[in-house]
Amino acid sequence: MSAACPVFGVTVRAELRPESDPHSQLERFHEVLASRGLVCTGGSGRTWDLVVSSEAGQMTEGDRQAVAEWLAAEPGLGNVRVTELGDLNDESLTR
Repeated sequence: MSAACPVFGVTVRAELRPESDPHSQLERFHEVLASRGLVCTGGSGRTWDLVVSSEAGQMTEGDRQAVAEWLAAEPGLGNVRVTELGDLNDESLTR
């Protein structure tokens, strides 16, 4: 039996500031992801615990950097953490 092919992506954790609208903030994030061919899964609300990956291929380090920079620049988000690019099949990355 062979191992599953790697699926490169990142996990994101961020907290929405009290004045932020969770729906519009997440909608803007989805627009940024879509512009790079990326998608996310996971919870929403005031604290984001998301898994970001590519729709059709592998997420790249350039994609990771673009996502991290956008999140860091958003005034409505705080305590942002983006993991290093890694294999999403590795359970330690998505914990």
